[in-house]
Formats: sequence, C-alpha cells, structure tokens
Amino acid sequence: MRTLLAVDDNESVLAVLDLLLSPQGYSIVRAASGARALALATETQIDGAIIDIHMPVMNGFEACRVLRERATAGGHDLPVWLITGAYSREAVERAKQVGALDVFQKPFDFAAMLLALESGFNRPPAKTGPAS
Repeated sequence: MRTLLAVDDNESVLAVLDLLLSPQGYSIVRAASGARALALATETQIDGAIIDIHMPVMNGFEACRVLRERATAGGHDLPVWLITGAYSREAVERAKQVGALDVFQKPFDFAAMLLALESGFNRPPAKTGPAS
C-alpha cells in the first residue's frame, strides 16, 4: 500500500480523493494547507503527494518545490502531482519547473489519474543528490 499526502483547502476535495483512491490501495493522509502538508511530510512516511495549486498562504507550487527539495536532500525521489480547477498550459509549465509530474484538472478524470499515479510510481527514480 502506498501512502499519498493529499493537500487541498477544500475538505470536499480531500474526501473525494480519499473515496476514490483508498479502494485502489492507497492510504490517504490529508492536509488542509501547504504548511500542514510540510509538517505531515516530516512526521509521516509518504510515497507521493497530490497538492492543490490554489491555496491561501502557501500555494501548491511552493509546497511541491519544498517537498521535492527535502526529499532530494534526503536522497529520495518523491513523486508529486498538482491539482487545479483552473487548468492552463502555464500552470502545467510552472508545475514541471517545481518538480511536479503532472497536473490533474478538477473535476478529476479518475481513470487518467490512476494511470498517471501508477506511471509516476513505476518510473525510474529521478537522480537525487546535490545539484552541480
């Protein structure tokens, strides 16, 4: 079972992710903010994260960047996906810049999400370690 950190300031979205992904063998750890996500990531062993882009205080881009940097510094490759109701090419480009694998649009295409998650978990790990 893989543990996914699900981050969204909308409890309904977290409930939907839990409802959809738990029966597929994912254990969902919920966070309602980027700051709480960062704290949970230090307290809990997670295998990946799904993070909303548009949240107050710390947006999903920043939370993704920090989670990925921490994982890399620890010698790990943490797959991260972002979610948004305002899908755009610019959001996808920025997501890639901060290390996200993909951006899922709300409402979710569940079949596509499952394929993307499995693909992300089964890809060769990114090179980790200090940047040159």
